[in-house]
Order: sequence, then structure tokens, then C-alpha cells
Amino acid sequence: MFSRAVLRLTALLIVSVVGISCSATTPSTPAAPEVPSTFATSSTTTTTSAEETTDPRPTCPSYSLAHIGGVADDSLFEISGAAWDHRDPNVVWVHEDSANPADVIAIDTSTGNTLVRVNLSGHEQYDWEDMSLATSSDGATYLFVGDIGDNLDSRDYLELVRLPVPELNTTPSKVENFETVQLRMPEPANAEALLVDPRSGDVVVVTKSVTGLAQLFVGEELAFTTWNPNVPVPLELVGTLDLGVFGAVLAGDISPDGLNIVLRTPANLWYWHREPNQTIAEAINQNRRCSLPSRFDIYGEAVAIADDGRYVLLGEGQHSPIYLGVPAT
Repeated sequence: MFSRAVLRLTALLIVSVVGISCSATTPSTPAAPEVPSTFATSSTTTTTSAEETTDPRPTCPSYSLAHIGGVADDSLFEISGAAWDHRDPNVVWVHEDSANPADVIAIDTSTGNTLVRVNLSGHEQYDWEDMSLATSSDGATYLFVGDIGDNLDSRDYLELVRLPVPELNTTPSKVENFETVQLRMPEPANAEALLVDPRSGDVVVVTKSVTGLAQLFVGEELAFTTWNPNVPVPLELVGTLDLGVFGAVLAGDISPDGLNIVLRTPANLWYWHREPNQTIAEAINQNRRCSLPSRFDIYGEAVAIADDGRYVLLGEGQHSPIYLGVPAT
């Protein structure tokens, strides 16, 4: 998470350079524009135009975005990650970032009310920045929380937390049935986006840079394996995605079925459809990148996308607005 002053300066620079306009509401939006996919691996750089993409879909999807309410809980001031619940289409799980308790919170997006708050007993976060929900091949569904923030580029290890998705009808509680594993980057880097692939078990961490050059690191098949909290797992750099100047990645998500991928920046929400036989990196490299309706928000650090393509946007600040994106029928 950037300091407030830096983020405000970034916002002013973006507005002055590209003239971004923030209206009170976002109307129904036609087919999202196609954007050439620029993706560099460690050994080669490829620029794929819309015509050259292997994505079989002819166009980007059409969406509308609506402001549907706000977060009711006065204490939720620094939401920094979100994931759709797999049981209730109105519920998202969220968490807050550094200096906040190690809690996961279920919110009803239709009302903004908190349904349950669960604390990871005895655990202290350093800088939780994103979360993901994924179901293993044996049917067990987990929340994954990425303690991946490193504003000073000084951490020797990042951390991943895994816990069974709590029940929605429980009272506020503490849980002890969670696990952690250390993640070792090739070199320290700040990150705010976590994608857990429910198909392969790959864990993908996407770094944040004001230049818009986002690095993708992967821990192959890590999500559902046995973890040893004392043995760091090395992450491998699988590519660099160019999202343009000031395209700092603030959040990301992959749908529970593994077919919809989104990355959020202050000004854009980028979307890729993924084929079942592709890795996340291959989908971002080879498929059409689409710009979906979003809100300009330098504190917009949470996005969650569902199997049916619906997505929700949340951010920092008291009573954060809740925006719902819905694909056209």
C-alpha cells in the first residue's frame, strides 16, 4: 500500500495526463474495448494484437456497473481483498491490511451488513493485501489470504494463509484450523494481487509498480499440497505484464471455476477469459485483454469475480461503496 501522499500525487498526475473523469454513476456499457496483450517472459517479449490472439471468443463481453450500496460496518476502514463465497451469490469475504486484526469478514453485498467476523487465533498479519477462494479436487473449499505487501521491498519472505471457508451462520469467533507457508521471491517486491487456480492449484502473485509493469510469480501446484511453515517455497517469475503508466495493480481475482481472471488498477479493471487447458500466465499472454467498467479509485484494493462473470468492487475508507458489474444478457 502506497503512502497517502504518494497515492494522491499519483491520482493528480493521472488526471492531468489522461483526463480521467469520475461521474457519480456508471451507465450500461457496450462491448468492452479490446486491448492488445503485451506480455514479456524472462527470455522473450511478445506483443499480441487482437487479431493474433488465440482467444476463440470474437469480442469482449458487454457489462453494466451499478452502485448498489455501501459497507455498513463502521470498523471496516481498510478493505484490501475480496472473494465471492461459493454458497451464497450475494456474499463476499473481505479482510483489511496492515495494522489490523487477522480477521476474515463475510459481507452481504445486497445490504452491506457484516454476516460474520472470524479471527485467526494467535496470528498476526504483516500486510494482508489480497485473498482468493478455491475448491480442491476432493471438494474442500478454502480461503487463501496473501500476506504479500512489502512497501519497502525489504521482506525476506512473504506468507500465504489457508483456512477452510467458515460457516455463514456462526457467531463471531476465533479459529485455529488455519495453516501458513512462507513464499520466497527471487528478490523483494511489493505485491497486492493474489490468484489461486482451482484447477491446477497454482498460486500466482502479481506485483505492484507505478510504472504499470506487473511481474507474475507462480508457486506451481502449491494451493492444495501439504505445507511446512518452516520451509519457504520459492516463487518463479513467469512473465511481466505491461498495463501502462500508473497501471499499478491494486487487486486481482480468479473465479471459483478458474475461467475468469481480473486485475484492478486505479483507473481500470482488466479481464481475461481463460480456456480450461491454459495456465493463468498463458491466458494473460495469449488471450484478449478486455477493459471492464470500473471506478477511478486510488484506494480500490478489492475485486472479486464469480463464475457467471459478475464482479464486485470495494475499497478503503469508512462505508466503502459497493459496485456490482453484471454481464449483459
